[in-house]
Amino acid sequence: MTLIESCLLSVIDALMYILLSNALLKKENDLKKLFGFALVFGAIVGIISTAYHGEWYSPVLSAFVSFGMMVLLHKKTTFQTIYLYLISTVILMVIQSITLLPTKMLLGELAITFEIGAVAQTVNLILSLFVIRFIPISYLFHFVLIKNRVFEYIVTNAFVTMFLIVIYWNVNIDSIIENLVSISALSLVIIFINFGMLKNSLKNETTANKLKAHEQYLPVIDELISDIRTRQHDFKNHIQALGMMVYTSKSMEEVTKRFEEYTGQLANKDELNTLLQYQNKIIAGFLYGKKAQAEANKIKLDIYVKEEKYRSILHEYEWIEILGVLIDNAIEARNEEGFFKEISVTIDKEKDMNLIVVKNKHPYLEKEIMKNIFNKGFSSKSKTGRGYGLYNVRQIVNKYRGSIEAYNEDCGDNYVVFKVLLP
Repeated sequence: MTLIESCLLSVIDALMYILLSNALLKKENDLKKLFGFALVFGAIVGIISTAYHGEWYSPVLSAFVSFGMMVLLHKKTTFQTIYLYLISTVILMVIQSITLLPTKMLLGELAITFEIGAVAQTVNLILSLFVIRFIPISYLFHFVLIKNRVFEYIVTNAFVTMFLIVIYWNVNIDSIIENLVSISALSLVIIFINFGMLKNSLKNETTANKLKAHEQYLPVIDELISDIRTRQHDFKNHIQALGMMVYTSKSMEEVTKRFEEYTGQLANKDELNTLLQYQNKIIAGFLYGKKAQAEANKIKLDIYVKEEKYRSILHEYEWIEILGVLIDNAIEARNEEGFFKEISVTIDKEKDMNLIVVKNKHPYLEKEIMKNIFNKGFSSKSKTGRGYGLYNVRQIVNKYRGSIEAYNEDCGDNYVVFKVLLP
């Protein structure tokens, strides 16, 4: 194979790397940058492959070049770039393994020629585009962002296995071709076993999160029940107080005013009964805890549970994460002079979706802030290390094909509203 032919095939490899890594990061494809990087780095890999053909370290040098391309292209942290490269490589190698057998059956042989390479790379590119279009591979990189150790181990394990096969291919291609079926089958089995381990790990993680939520918020339910029992005990006193207002007031106007004030105070306390009637006691306990936290900070937090039945495909801990971020953001939000913190949380149904609405009395937020408020790292607060809560909420919502929006609402005063729809 000539240098030009080797470079052309390597350019397709680089192109697939860029497309897959962009899909993992959910980045739009910039065509100029895409083809520019593919041509430059593909040509470098092609030169290395030609100059050091048959040497075991040829794939190693090519790997360093591909990794360098990832560094310059995406500008992520070293840790993220390493796993971005590893995941992209494993996906690409799986695609190439799948195309080996059909290519051999179609052409009858797998000699190192430009024609055979061109056919194989074309099929690989089509399969890569199919994977990017129909498989949400961006979820794989999410495990890197949350630093899932089991996933990191599995990806590294799969990469090392596949890469050793590539090195052996480069040194002794005839032996690889003779045992192509066995090697391809073994590689795929190893990868599927690894991802089976990941699936079990995720199940264990989900179970652990559920147990953690139960342990943390079930005791709060006991506090809620105790609080309601105390208030029920005082019910007779309230009735007596209302009855005595008729005798202690000087006029009907005064009776009416005192009745309204007193019953209004009792109505505010009645929301605890509504919480207790909510079907999901974990979420009810969590909301009660947040209300107590807000009251301790002299913040008014009203909770309206308009739909008592709980049905959702989300896990409880994911509901708690969504509600926790939205309520915490409202509690911590900066208030200018004249704006007293008032927060309301509404749980309801909208058609066949669960509705969460969190309103926070707050000065008007500009369109630019609203536009970027769900972006990773963006924060309207001055403190560093923020800007990930709302981003994580959006990730959960998108995972289940729900929706989330933020907007200003004029109710006499301005309120910042977060509206979430979840299946």
